[in-house]
Amino acid sequence: MTLGWAAIIHFTEEDRAAARACSIKMIQTARSRDHFGQDSPQSHYHGALGEIAFSRFLRIPWKCHPGEGSRPDVAGYEVRANGPSVPRPYIKSKANDQASRIVLVLIAASRDHAEASGIIAGWMPTDEVRTRAGRRTDPGARGAPAWMLYDLSHLRTTFPEVDHRG
Repeated sequence: MTLGWAAIIHFTEEDRAAARACSIKMIQTARSRDHFGQDSPQSHYHGALGEIAFSRFLRIPWKCHPGEGSRPDVAGYEVRANGPSVPRPYIKSKANDQASRIVLVLIAASRDHAEASGIIAGWMPTDEVRTRAGRRTDPGARGAPAWMLYDLSHLRTTFPEVDHRG
């Protein structure tokens, strides 16, 4: 499968430091686990990097928001980030998602294994993610099934908030 993308955002050391700090706050607040049922500092770190990349793409400020899980992440979107170790990219929707749109950001590592960039892969309406995924699954057996969509061919790579004319 060929995956298109809307943009590639390169991370700075300041971005990585902000994401690390935010992931610590998220863990202290949420005590949540990733979709495989593991403690999720890395998952929250990649999520924060995804939010930073998408905020930069939209040219709006990013703010860490621990404990505010019911509100959309950035500009009305839920941001879903896949870290560099994810073998098969996916976009997911959780039952408590409040946003009507979900954006997928792929976190790419550099040769030194630092998270070097965020690839804005595209977005999809939340209802469409759920419809295309069909049934909810719970890979981590953590009691929080989600709609996991691995067919990313229907992601939209143009965003209504961005002037794509050049």
